[in-house]
Amino acid sequence: MTATPRFLTGLREIAADYDHILLDQWGVLHNGEVPYEGVPEALAALRRAGKRLTVITNSGRPGAQNRSRLPQFGLRPEQVDAMVSSGDVALDWLRREAPQSRCFAVCSGSDAAPLAEAGQSLAERVEEADLIYISGMPAESDRLDMAPFEPWIEAGLARGLTLVCANPDHRGPQGDRILLSPGTIAAIYEERGGRVLSFGKPGPEIFRRAMALHPEIEPARCLMIGDMPETDLAGAAASGIDGAWVLGGIHAGDLEGAADKAARQALALAILERAGTPAAWVLATLRW
Repeated sequence: MTATPRFLTGLREIAADYDHILLDQWGVLHNGEVPYEGVPEALAALRRAGKRLTVITNSGRPGAQNRSRLPQFGLRPEQVDAMVSSGDVALDWLRREAPQSRCFAVCSGSDAAPLAEAGQSLAERVEEADLIYISGMPAESDRLDMAPFEPWIEAGLARGLTLVCANPDHRGPQGDRILLSPGTIAAIYEERGGRVLSFGKPGPEIFRRAMALHPEIEPARCLMIGDMPETDLAGAAASGIDGAWVLGGIHAGDLEGAADKAARQALALAILERAGTPAAWVLATLRW
């Protein structure tokens, strides 16, 4: 890992150094239910400072759909300039590399609709599919029990189907809980010998898309703010972007046992060291 990151009290300390701020969604802006304390004020302050704000999220839903859903989490679409999602990248791959395929979709309810818009048709059974597409966890799943996934995993492996994963995160916050995400299912499929194509952070394409929204801004003037070192920070570093790690998201529970500020910071550095990912800055939460 590179030099030890600096711990900040707020973004105001470094805002002058950056023009384009890339923001993770779950774990940074909100916890899947409500915004974290200070987030609306931080977004407003960044806007007043003239910063471009792009949410870059490992969500199987298209970016535009994610942006329109922000009110469900206590935020407003106009608080950010744009949203780019792993779903955008995965759907474009389908359009380009697997047009008019029959997909067995693993997702929640109407989340399969973007597949039809991308020219795909839905297969009700794995035995009828050309590939498996996982973009979210089914609504009926408690996201902890793997049993509901076993039948289609086994059927897909038996047929040698590729699994396209539109959300590579392994876990994510939902209120005060941490739940499994599609990346966990994809990893199991791959461990059992299946072929998996994952789209989103830390891959380069989602970062290229976000940065292309403002091509006049150099990577050195871009900042990625995320709570997952393995995806947010690793992807930013590979794209030549500084990373700011937010401690209040996915790793909040790991830091609860720290006795004081010094112990918390030491534990945070140890987590970064284990992840092997660099960060320029560390924030308790997204605050100005």
